[in-house]
Amino acid sequence: MEFSITAQSLEKAATACLVVGITEGARFSPSAKIIDQASQRHLSRLKTQGDLPTKAGKTLLLHNLPGVAAPRVLLVGTGSAKSLTERDYRAAVRAAVLALAGGGAGTALFCLA
Repeated sequence: MEFSITAQSLEKAATACLVVGITEGARFSPSAKIIDQASQRHLSRLKTQGDLPTKAGKTLLLHNLPGVAAPRVLLVGTGSAKSLTERDYRAAVRAAVLALAGGGAGTALFCLA
């Protein structure tokens, strides 16, 4: 496994998959806000429909969001924003890795906050 650190605009990131954390409650994380704005409020519509994975370890894979360079965006529930626990964080990371292992994404950028 190889790791690297780069600084770039999230919605323009050159990666096969963006992994974005989704918390329970009314507000999006900073990363989710960026993707929501870039995708013409796609995440907001999913939230209104009740389709966002907010429970720690739940995932939803989206393909080809408008305004987002990455061909895949994996939404990962991280649980409560007010009381994120180590257990919830581990569940989110584990779920993301398992979801990525079954697909064609060769690279992933994790943005859980």
